[in-house]
Order: sequence, then structure tokens, then C-alpha cells
Amino acid sequence: MLKPAILFLSLSSFAAAAPSIWDGVYTAEQAERGKKVYVANCADCHGDDLMTEDEKTKPIAGAAFIKRWDGKTLGKLLDTTKRSMPPDTPNSLSRKETADVIAFVLSVNGVPAGKTEIDPASPAVKEIIVEPKK
Repeated sequence: MLKPAILFLSLSSFAAAAPSIWDGVYTAEQAERGKKVYVANCADCHGDDLMTEDEKTKPIAGAAFIKRWDGKTLGKLLDTTKRSMPPDTPNSLSRKETADVIAFVLSVNGVPAGKTEIDPASPAVKEIIVEPKK
């Protein structure tokens, strides 16, 4: 007979890890659409390279961006971006446009594309974790 601790460890080893941005959570086509939205609405502040940093703007590319969002969900990133960007007209982008921009930002950060788009209406985005590449 298995002891309870051994049984728990055996069962927990089968539990799936939380989905991550590194699991291919957007498509290349979505990132391309997002690039167009980014250029029209975000590049003035964040720059063409997404690395502008000043008293009002933080980089959205590179290790600092991933570290800032580490452990938070893709849903939180989407919601925060939607509510606060662009700063002069917050909440002006649609949820789809915001998801497209996030797909572009992920692509610039080296996160691989997958076969499905980020669906901002899906409850699954609240489970996808932003984390550094392992």
C-alpha cells in the first residue's frame, strides 16, 4: 500500500504546469497586425525598437519588460495595456487590437509564435503566465 505522501507526489507529478507565453500563444499573422497598430499608436512613446525609457515610458522589449511582468498572467498584461494605453487616449484600442499589439510585443521579445491567436475574450488568457525563458 502506498503511503499518502508518496501517492500525493505521484499524482502531482502528472499535473500539468501552468501554460506559459513560451507555449506559442499568438500567431505570426497576429503579430504582423499588431505591428501596424503599434506603429500607429505606440511607437511615438515606446520607440521603433520598443526600448524608450524616460520618466513616463518603460521599455516593452528586453529582459526588463519580461522581469516586470514575471509571474503575472497574459490576461493581466492585456487588461492593463487596454486600460492605460495609449496614455493620451487610454482604452481607445479594441480588445482585439490590444491583443494584436501584445502579440507583436511578445514577438519582439523572442517569444515564439504558435498556431492560435491570443483571444482576449477567452478565460485561458488568465492562466497563461508571463515568465523568462527557462
